[in-house]
Amino acid sequence: MPNYLDIFKETGALLEGHFVLTSGRHSPSYFQCAKILQHPKYLSDFAKKISNHFENDDIDTVISPAVGGIVIGTEVGLEPTPNNIMIRLGILEHWLNPWPFFI
Repeated sequence: MPNYLDIFKETGALLEGHFVLTSGRHSPSYFQCAKILQHPKYLSDFAKKISNHFENDDIDTVISPAVGGIVIGTEVGLEPTPNNIMIRLGILEHWLNPWPFFI
């Protein structure tokens, strides 16, 4: 099993400093997932990990939030499911609570 923290560090996706999160809370570190997902090998590995988590479920559609979730959502959708839907955050919040929701 890969050490995910090492992968985030290696790709520069784990940022250190002072961050004010969307929730208003403060954090000394931040995971910038877009930086790791630009590497095809890691994108595929993470998508397989997510897909494997749901392998015993009957999933026919992957819904991912527009912009931030398109890349990983599309890759997850290539695994076991035939459909991908990209949706804007405001619409997704209307359907689902709590946010975030990956699959």
